[in-house]
Amino acid sequence: MMFLKKTPKMIDVFPDWLTGSGICTELAKLDVPWNDDIDGLTLDIEYFGNVSGNKTPSPLIVKLLQKDGTNELTNSRREQIATTIYKINIDRWEKLYNTLSVEYNPISNYDMTETETASGTTSGSRLNTGTQTTTATGTETTAHTGTQSIDHTGNTETEHTGTQATESETSASGNSSGTNTSNIFGFNSSTSVGDSEGGSTVTTTNSATGSDTRTDNLTDTRTDNLTDERTDNLTDTRTDNLTNQRTDNLTETENGSNSSSRTLSRSGNIGVTTTQQMLESERQLNMWNFFYQILFKDIDRVMTIATYSSTSSIDISISSGGGGGGGDTDAILNKLEELETKIDNNTTSINNKIDTSTSTLNSAISSQGSNINSKIDSAVLSVNNKIDTSTSTLNSAISSQGSNIDSKIDSAVLSVNNKIDTESTAISLDINQLRVSTFNAIDGVSNRNY
Repeated sequence: MMFLKKTPKMIDVFPDWLTGSGICTELAKLDVPWNDDIDGLTLDIEYFGNVSGNKTPSPLIVKLLQKDGTNELTNSRREQIATTIYKINIDRWEKLYNTLSVEYNPISNYDMTETETASGTTSGSRLNTGTQTTTATGTETTAHTGTQSIDHTGNTETEHTGTQATESETSASGNSSGTNTSNIFGFNSSTSVGDSEGGSTVTTTNSATGSDTRTDNLTDTRTDNLTDERTDNLTDTRTDNLTNQRTDNLTETENGSNSSSRTLSRSGNIGVTTTQQMLESERQLNMWNFFYQILFKDIDRVMTIATYSSTSSIDISISSGGGGGGGDTDAILNKLEELETKIDNNTTSINNKIDTSTSTLNSAISSQGSNINSKIDSAVLSVNNKIDTSTSTLNSAISSQGSNIDSKIDSAVLSVNNKIDTESTAISLDINQLRVSTFNAIDGVSNRNY
């Protein structure tokens, strides 16, 4: 009886995936584009818990375990594998993940910006030569005709009437007094010695009386009676005969550069799709998930193989209690142990079915093998008989035909060869058909046992 060896799962290779030692945590230590949005432990819980925890490790992982002689990957091996996955995929990861942050209008499928820049240089010269002459000829006459005269007529009179009288009256009085003192100086002396006999007292009295009175009673009268008359009759004559001459001989040179730019923007619906279609495309796009459809699959390509045991029929649900994260971990481990026990029991049943199928298959092969051998023997016997018949015919022909024997021998040999080829082809077809029926019978036996 053949027994299957228990195959490790990804959760066996990463036993501490719930406590921050999974592959996604190792990737987060590198410069991955999602580090600012989600942590490695959260991704490990989803990857190992729901996506790939029960998958079978890839040949690479198995070889590393065998080389290290362990049942789980060491820290250095985890870093090595994470670096390998990172270097293979980082360029694609960055481009795909950056598309999640692109800002756009989901109902505008046309967005174009066109910038046009034109530049150039100009150079050249221009020469103006020749003579410019302006001539003015003719006579300009200004005539003033007529008579100019001024005539003043009338008279001017001024009359003063009335009386003018002046009367004035004035009176004034006053007294004044003072003392006169005489000093006597000696020869060549600046000090006076007084005058005992000098000195007098004077008293003056003044008085005046008068008055002025003026009375005006005048009347001024002026009468003007004048007439002005002017008549012009003059003649002015002016004659112009002018010639203006100008000579130009100029050279103009132009050098420079020019540039201009224009930006044209267009956006909106190009018209080939409806707004509802674009909204439906937006919904489908948002159903795309980078981690499930890109990251986890890229990890699987390196760390797992495509076939793995399905545990969909085994209840591994865990009820959340109030004991915290440690209790949940113990419950998960207990469920995993139960799962391993059920897998071992299923392995025994599978081995029994394989043994039964193998026995049935061998019996089918044995019975079909005898049939194949008999058919082959019959086919060979038929060929041998035909060869013998052809040989006998050939010998008879050789005996009866003395002449042209060579040509007949060639013809007979060709006929024999053709028959041999035809029979060989028929035998091959029979053998192939027999093989197909045998394999079909084997497949039927295998399917019935499973």
